[in-house]
Amino acid sequence: MKWFKRNIDPLTSEERLDIIRKSSKQVGPGVFYSTIIVITSFLPVFLLTGMEGKLFHPLAWTKTFILIVDAFLAITLAPVLISFFLK
Repeated sequence: MKWFKRNIDPLTSEERLDIIRKSSKQVGPGVFYSTIIVITSFLPVFLLTGMEGKLFHPLAWTKTFILIVDAFLAITLAPVLISFFLK
């Protein structure tokens, strides 16, 4: 624990926000592409017809909508909340 207490150099709020901004830019494309890949995996469900289509279309639409909202929140809201909580 000596090494932990010895190197205490608090970050300024500007440095902290810059780190959060850089990490968000680094994580954003991964979140976007992974969301696109998962949504693409639901494309065959959208092509179903008949009883199967009636059964699984609402599930696929709901899952697609939730993934889009999740990606949007992960890219926009998460960095803002991190900047508030890491003060």
